[in-house]
Amino acid sequence: MSGRTFRFAFEYAGYRLARGPIRRMPHSWARRLGGVVGKAAYYVLGTRRRLTLANLAQALPEYDELRRARIARACFAHFGATFFEVVSAARFSPERVTQYFRIEGEEHLHAALAQDRGVFLMTGHLGAWELAAYPLGLLLPRLEMVARPPNNPWIAEELAHLRERFNNRLIAKSGAVGRILQAIREKAAVAMVIDSRAGASGVQMPFLGHPAWFHTVMAVVALHRRTPIVPIFCRPEGRAGYRIVIHPPITAEGRGEEAETALMKRCLYLIEREIRRTPEQWMWMHDLWRY
Repeated sequence: MSGRTFRFAFEYAGYRLARGPIRRMPHSWARRLGGVVGKAAYYVLGTRRRLTLANLAQALPEYDELRRARIARACFAHFGATFFEVVSAARFSPERVTQYFRIEGEEHLHAALAQDRGVFLMTGHLGAWELAAYPLGLLLPRLEMVARPPNNPWIAEELAHLRERFNNRLIAKSGAVGRILQAIREKAAVAMVIDSRAGASGVQMPFLGHPAWFHTVMAVVALHRRTPIVPIFCRPEGRAGYRIVIHPPITAEGRGEEAETALMKRCLYLIEREIRRTPEQWMWMHDLWRY
């Protein structure tokens, strides 16, 4: 067994060991315990901690070092809680999903769907974006989700099963363009998390005050098909609940690279605005600004 395979097996064994107890405890306890584990990870994962603090210093220089450290610790706690919540929520029935999630702005989603051109649901690595697919899958006739699977194949298979509950379908991010276009042609809803680093294959745009590289697939398809883009953000609320806010649709107008870049900048600005509202709920440990 190679070192990589052994690490994957060890990770999956740890996940299987934790999965049972997490799903047996109340959902609010899972959130709280995950937060404790996340805080511990802040001190253990030195490389990720240093990257998080460096990103915060770069993007939020107006905050002093002490405040940025508090945000970093809260960020690790948030994502620890999010991981435990995803595992815990796997037992939710459709009835329980409706109890835990409060949706605001549903009329904006229906207005976009009424245009009969498909719809993009756009969000970032912010809040409880993974869990938002559950109520949206129940709300929509069909929801396709574009996501990059984890490197660990066993965990990737498990996560794919969780993501595809409640009428959802998964589109692997690698080579996704064809399936995205097909889904839009079939007038489906396609959910995309757009604040991931694209590297050399992307287009450079400002984000949180610094240039980063992003994929423009959503903008290209939206302009080509005149598909509306609906920004959606999901955040924890109360002890165990969630609040989903659906914003008015963005109209895709124009042609060519200039229009694509302008549309992406508009979408990224909305994500940036939401990050500044709750910086502790964004994935600062992601090396976004590296080329």
